[in-house]
Amino acid sequence: MNSHRIVIVGGGFGGLQAALGLKRADVEITLIDRRNFHLFQPLTYQVATGALSPGEVAYPLRAVFKRDRNVSVLLAEVADFDLERREVILRSVDGLPAPEPVPYDTLIVAGGSHYSYFGHDEWSAHAAEVKSLESALTVRSRILAAALGDMGFHPETHAVLGMLADKDIRGVIDATRSRVDRWHVAPLPGPRGAPASLLVEHLHAAGIPDAAVRRYDSIDSAFRGARSAVGETDRIVTFGSFLTVAAALTAHRPAPVRTKQTSHG
Repeated sequence: MNSHRIVIVGGGFGGLQAALGLKRADVEITLIDRRNFHLFQPLTYQVATGALSPGEVAYPLRAVFKRDRNVSVLLAEVADFDLERREVILRSVDGLPAPEPVPYDTLIVAGGSHYSYFGHDEWSAHAAEVKSLESALTVRSRILAAALGDMGFHPETHAVLGMLADKDIRGVIDATRSRVDRWHVAPLPGPRGAPASLLVEHLHAAGIPDAAVRRYDSIDSAFRGARSAVGETDRIVTFGSFLTVAAALTAHRPAPVRTKQTSHG
């Protein structure tokens, strides 16, 4: 006899707790989410203010259930429910092929919630939400732009930009473009890294002229390119991802001094 099939939509607090509570039962669980991580939303405001990195508030769902053979995690977005056939219809995310419809005996829908502006959606332009990782990073960019404006005068600001493709690239650019004169863009490593061509495309769409943009093969080379282009009183800002900052810090770190030891005797 086949095990009872439970499909859980959403890997937030509700969906995660449902899967954790049912995993020891004689059931087959499929957890579906359009993100491959569980986000601890109470701390997203600390990501927005720069106190925490995104990796500190997001944990991979597959890692949570890696020892539970009866739990499967699917990266997909729900397109529809076929209640007669008792199937969940899925669509692709992040360019991955869409999985086949998932049959179920019991369906748990825990898709989460969204901000309410009490019928005044125009408030969203002034009261940004930080419910998702993407929105928290957008708010962080706005804070960065405001901080740059409060700093002392610099003739030019050079930005080293690298981002993951699934982040709000245009939102980050829109929040900082008024504070940046020159853009040095490069891809981040790995399949989720946005190629430099995509960053340039968003910069052009935001009205940044091509003369103000230079592309590189790596964050390391972008940071070095920015250092060679700045004047004595110009400044360099690095943002877009903690991976971008880490690579720039590595490039900025001075090489260790090697000494040659000699023996006398």
